[in-house]
Amino acid sequence: MHGVATAQLPELEELYRIIDDGGERLSVSTLCEVASENTRFPVHAVCLGNPSLEVPAVAFFGGVHGLERIGTQVLIS
Repeated sequence: MHGVATAQLPELEELYRIIDDGGERLSVSTLCEVASENTRFPVHAVCLGNPSLEVPAVAFFGGVHGLERIGTQVLIS
């Protein structure tokens, strides 16, 4: 897969499915990694559309905080 135990985070598994389905239409980069116990989790930037700094842009951010997964679930939806 993508080098992370995605069974621990179904949202991450779904994100990887979206990235795979997006193919060349998406630009994906890993900004950093966050460590939790013995696992490292990536922080990804997934971009779609015109990369020019001259055009308007919108950004959406989501993550897991403790047991709260709603941020990632809303973003994936």
